[in-house]
Amino acid sequence: MARPEYTRTHDPDFVGSCGLPSLQDRLPLRWPRPPETPPSPKKSYRTHYRYLGWEDLQDEAEWAAVDDFDLLLRLVDFSPLRNVLALRLGWTSAKGKVPYDPISLFLLTLWQIINRWNRAQTLRNLRKPRYADYARRFGFRDAVFPSEGGLRHFLTKLGENTITAGNCVSVAQGDQVIEVGIQSLNQLIAQSLALLRESGVLSELAWQQALLCPDGQIHHAASRMRCQNVTESCYRSAPRPCPAKEKGLRGCDCHTARCASVCKRATPWDRAARFVWYTADNQDDEKEGEGFYGYRSLPLQLADPTRRFSITLLDDLRPANQREEVPATALLLQLGEHYPDLQVDAVAGDAGYGYQVFLHTVYDHLQARRVVDLRSHSSDEDPQNWVLRGYDDCGRLICPYGYSLVANGYDAQ
Repeated sequence: MARPEYTRTHDPDFVGSCGLPSLQDRLPLRWPRPPETPPSPKKSYRTHYRYLGWEDLQDEAEWAAVDDFDLLLRLVDFSPLRNVLALRLGWTSAKGKVPYDPISLFLLTLWQIINRWNRAQTLRNLRKPRYADYARRFGFRDAVFPSEGGLRHFLTKLGENTITAGNCVSVAQGDQVIEVGIQSLNQLIAQSLALLRESGVLSELAWQQALLCPDGQIHHAASRMRCQNVTESCYRSAPRPCPAKEKGLRGCDCHTARCASVCKRATPWDRAARFVWYTADNQDDEKEGEGFYGYRSLPLQLADPTRRFSITLLDDLRPANQREEVPATALLLQLGEHYPDLQVDAVAGDAGYGYQVFLHTVYDHLQARRVVDLRSHSSDEDPQNWVLRGYDDCGRLICPYGYSLVANGYDAQ
């Protein structure tokens, strides 16, 4: 099978709409700022991003050194993003220290992620003459660069303001209604999707017959785990229960001054991190796996089979040990707000999404097909239950007399 890059370069629609000769009359592509976004209250910045143009791309000799991130900096004018980030950072006043331009720190963070550097390495490289062109396009001037703590503060403030109190979506699970917090940073993702659609990178077929694929991913915490049984109670003031001791393990007595506000075996910088034994298999609980301490992200992917790539529509972040079906359902319920014209054809997922709350939302709310892997259940072991529930242990439909039913095709009714 041909590589995705080959498929795209031999797709006349893609080349015709996304080639530089077609794009140059529309450049720069401006970041889509919602009209209700208030202006930034800050009057000045220590750095200042401004769009520097794309004209150097006309020199074919330069293309050998141009990568995808270089193209992004030349094709997109990020100036409207300044007010969007100021809102997400929680800025309400011009008072205080003069901050760095949030666009400068945003692009610097993207540069770090793309190159898989840590913060210290990123800031060292930013000062090197060989990367002076990047520093200039980010908006840094006169060797005024942020510290590692300053970059960390930028990301921390974005994280602290991503969930607003009372801004939730209700998910009905049986007789219970669960309130799931809405991640405000998904607005940035939605704005980037609008930019991709405007440029023609995303095919209209993928949008009109959308295939969505939620898929949880495990991320290590920055802190080192001190106790794998840490829960929210470990961050309460003493005296407190010890989850480890309740399981017959060593645990902590929490009788020292160090444990007064937070258990000394908990990690104060990663309060939401949890331990999970991850097998990467939702069907076999006895399969060997690996222990992880950290978080679980829940990207909701949109697949583009024509252009052969996928992109995240919405995302969420949870402790690593939390199940996925409820927050993933909440993401499906938010699609109409962020993407009102998206037409969902099918939702595919592994067995971790094989629960009624998720399946019901796909079928009734989105009116889409469900392509979800089989999930093991205790009733699988008793063949007498197969007739009562209507399917066997492999998911095949069973008639009232116990015979397997074989479909000749998909019946939309």
